[in-house]
This record gives sequence, structure tokens and C-alpha cells, in this order.
Amino acid sequence: MKNHPYVVFLAALLGLVCVTPLRAETLEAAVSEAVGSHPAVSAARAAYDASEETVREQRSAYYPDLSVNATAGRLYGDNATSRGLSVTRGAGYSWLWEGNASLTQKIFDWGETGNRVDAALARETAANAGVLGRQDEIALRAVQSYITLMRATDLKARAETNLANIRGYQEKIEVQVQEGGADEAELNRANDFLLLAQNAATEFEGQYQQGLAEYIEAVGHPPVDVLKRPAALPSLPESIDSAVSTAIAVHPQIAAAKQSVLATDHDRRVESTSYLPKVSGQLSYLKRDQDDIIGGEAIDARAVVKADWAYSTGGAQLAREDRAAYLNEQAKSELDDAMRRTERDIRVAWATLDTSRRQQATQADRSVATAKVVETYKTQYDGGSRTLIELMQAESQAFDASVAYANADYGVMAATYTLLAAMGELVPSLHSGTTMDSVADAEPANRP
Repeated sequence: MKNHPYVVFLAALLGLVCVTPLRAETLEAAVSEAVGSHPAVSAARAAYDASEETVREQRSAYYPDLSVNATAGRLYGDNATSRGLSVTRGAGYSWLWEGNASLTQKIFDWGETGNRVDAALARETAANAGVLGRQDEIALRAVQSYITLMRATDLKARAETNLANIRGYQEKIEVQVQEGGADEAELNRANDFLLLAQNAATEFEGQYQQGLAEYIEAVGHPPVDVLKRPAALPSLPESIDSAVSTAIAVHPQIAAAKQSVLATDHDRRVESTSYLPKVSGQLSYLKRDQDDIIGGEAIDARAVVKADWAYSTGGAQLAREDRAAYLNEQAKSELDDAMRRTERDIRVAWATLDTSRRQQATQADRSVATAKVVETYKTQYDGGSRTLIELMQAESQAFDASVAYANADYGVMAATYTLLAAMGELVPSLHSGTTMDSVADAEPANRP
């Protein structure tokens, strides 16, 4: 495969990962393993390898064709003229030995061979872009599954901590009811808070298992250690128009579509030469030996120039030319469609990222505020001005706020990488060398 920067980078990453057991703990390593081992990428690489062979096949038309034929056997003939007028018997037998060798070289074909080679080269380039596009798709799936599992792990831990806190309060109220310091209504409310906490823990456990399944499908195996959070997200263009311009220039799907237009245009030119005679040169040598009665020894050596012309009276050539023209129009429409879909994906991802950032800022403030309420209620509870029920309610609200912030926080991360993938810049962004820190070390200053 051609040494495209994407491919070189992914091969280098995979080589680094292979030094140790294949277990991804960082986003870069997960993407490298996914791209290096996913069958969808392997299939795209095989398609590219096949396109290389097609190029070699078409280029072979520039060189002469060698043809060798040999015949040996027993011949029976019942034709008196083949044995001369002096023959009196009506039939005869003979041994037959015949050899023929020819060398044929195209001299002029109106650009047919050149256009066939150019079409094959364009398809080879498109196949290479197809590999890069498939790598980007798998890389995005790996990134999304990585973030999903990281988010689910975080929320699962938060839910377990919240459940432990709520259970502790519920047990205290239970004791108070037994001692007459609280009534059944407070216990019922405490049980309700406990059920809500248990339901949240169950829900996030399910999300964790789902995220784990997605991670295994994308990367090929489960992680064996805590997933690490990127220390910083990759930089993005300043505007949507800049993002679209970048995608038009580098996106693999658009590059593949452009090459398809070029390939089908060369196909159309190939078919336009089918009405014209093709000129070739030929060297040939034939020797025939018929022994015994029949006879007929012959030697034929030639050096000739041939002009071959064929025309289909049923319209096959015209149909092929029209078909090639329609396929070229189809490729142009598919290129336009790819560009429109790419711009749409970028605009959607941009809007999602903008919304996630706004939600992150709002939920950060809310989470900090509810956490302060919990601390205030604890102090007031110790002073006797708050009840356990009020403290449980504050804890539940703080937990909900922290979950909302976490969803927005991971949403910003996912939207950032989704936007980069829509631009065709996901893999290069991972190539930038962004360092990875643990989740705890990489949390923003205002992260609850």
C-alpha cells in the first residue's frame, strides 16, 4: 500500500502497542488496535491490493504478447488432392508435427491502453482512500466506544457511592423509627429515595455492560485497566466554513469519489475508441511436418503490420459507450452527494458540540451549587435544624446534577471527536501526540 501519512502513523502506533500485550489503556492505543485488527479494515486493504494487480494487468498491454502453439499426433486424410494426382488409394495416414510461435505488439490504438491504465490507477487511488475511510470509520467507532465505556464506568461509580450514602441515611431513619424519634412517613420517603438510588445503580450497571460490549466489538478485547482520559482535546477550526473546506480537501470518502469520477471518464474514452481500427505488429514462425503418405511439410515466417477493425451492427459498441457515459454521470452525482453529506455531518457535529459545551457550563454550575447545599445541610443537620430526609433529598439532587454534568462533559468529548471524524481529520488529530492522563488527574478545575 502507498505510504500515506495516516497509514504510516497507524502502523507505527500498532508496532508500539505490539511490544506489550495487546491491552488498550489509552484512547490512542485503543484506536490503533481497532484499526490494526478489525476485519472491515482488512477487507478494505484486500480490495486495495486487488486494485494494484488490476493496474499491473492493464500496464501489461504496453508490452508484446507471446503466443506459442504445438501440435503432435496421428493424422488421417481422405482427400486425394492432398497427396497429389498420382495417388491411387482414397485415404492415407500420417504423423503430424506442427509448431507456431508469434510475437504481437500494439503500435497504435487511439489511446485505449493509456486510458485503461489511467482508469485502473484512479481506482487504485480510490481504493487507497477507501482504506483510509474505513480506518476513519473504525477509529470513530473505537473512540465512541472508549468514551461510552469511560462515561459508564464513571457514572457506575457515582451511582454506587450515591447508593451507599442513601442506604446509610435510610438505616439511620430506620433506627430512629424503632426508637420513636421518627414516624413511618419519613421511613417511607427514605425507602423511596433508596429505591431511586438502587434503580440508578442498576441502570448505570446496564450502561456499563453495553459500553463494554461495544468496546470489545470495536477494539477486539476488553480493557484490563482503568481507561485513561485525554489530557486535552484536539484543536478545532475556528468556523464551520473552515471545517467544511478542510473536509473537501482531505476527507477520504470525497477523495475516493473524485477518483471514481476520473476512472469512469477514462472508461468512457476507452469505449469511444472501439469504432476505430487498431494497428499492431506481428512476428510469427510456423513449421508443419506431415510424414508418411499424406505429406505436406511447410515453413511460414512472417513480419507484418496488421490493422484490426470491428463494428457491431447490433449496436453493442454504442451501448457500451452510452453506459460508460451514464456511469460517469453517476460518479459525478455520487461525488456531489458525498460532499453534501460531509457538510451536513460537519454542521450537525458542530451544533452538537456547541450545545454540549453550553450544557457542560450550565451543569457544572448546577453540580457545584447542589454539592454546596449538601455540605450546608450536613452542617445544619449536626446543629439540629435539618432532618435526615432533607439531607437525603439534597444528596439525591446533587447526584442527579453530577450525572447531568458528567453526561455533558463526556458529550463534549464525543462531539469533538465526531466533528473531527466528519472532517476526515480524526486519525491525524490522534497523531498530534496528545498525552494521556488518568481520569482523576485530567479533570477540569470546575469538574464536580
